[in-house]
Parts: sequence; C-alpha cells; structure tokens
Amino acid sequence: MKKISFVIAIFLFPLHAFAETASPAESIAQLNERIAVKTGQLKLIEMEVQIATKNAEKAKLTGVSALSDESGLPRLRAIEGVDGVMIATLQYDDGAKINVQINDQLQDDWKVESIGQKSLFLTKGKKKIRLLLRMPSSNTQNTNISGR
Repeated sequence: MKKISFVIAIFLFPLHAFAETASPAESIAQLNERIAVKTGQLKLIEMEVQIATKNAEKAKLTGVSALSDESGLPRLRAIEGVDGVMIATLQYDDGAKINVQINDQLQDDWKVESIGQKSLFLTKGKKKIRLLLRMPSSNTQNTNISGR
C-alpha cells in the first residue's frame, strides 16, 4: 500500500515543482537585464525622433526633402508659358536639364501634375511634391504636400 500511495503522490505532484526556483537575487538580476534592454530601446527611439526632426529642419533650410524616395528630384529652374501652355525647366544634381509639361513622366515614376507661375506639382501615387521657383542665388524648395 505504501508503494501505491507513493506512486500516486508522484503523479499528483507536478514535476516542475522539483525544478529550482530563482532566488530573489536572481530575479532582481533578470529584472535589471530587462530594464537595461528596454532603456536601450527607448534611447534608440528617442535618437530616431531626433534624427527625423533634424532632417525636417535641414529640408526647410536647404529646400531638399528628407524623404528617402525623393532623393534625386530635380530643382525647378525656370517656368515659361505662351497661350496657356506652360513649360518648366528642371535641373538634376548631375547638371542635366530637361523641359517638362503637364502629364510628363520623370524618372522614378514622378509625374508633372501642374505648372503654375512660381511652382510645379509632382505626384507619385498618393504623394504630392511642390517644387518652388527660386532666384538663382537661393535654394529651390521641395515641399511634401500629402502622403508619406
């Protein structure tokens, strides 16, 4: 009878109860490790926010948008029009110049949506960019109107 009760006691008693439980010191060490990881993650997020903020400030100062898929956009150098037909002259970073009209397609799928007296709108999917005409001594400004 003793053997049967011993066997029953083993089946009723969970096996994980035999496993070692963490001491309070080990529990505190594990918590400190988790806190260190979370602190590092928080600092990384804060740094990414600072970088995004500085890129936005730089975009305002230089006129070049900080969005990665907008690198390579040309600068608006001139706008001319006769009888309602507007033509804009764009210049890329490599110095290449092109003349465009409404509905012309640029590299990277940007499309000329409209040309006004002092600006030009480019669209790409849901994104809309405004290129402003500036005097030669100042920078061209690209403004992200919608979509990111």
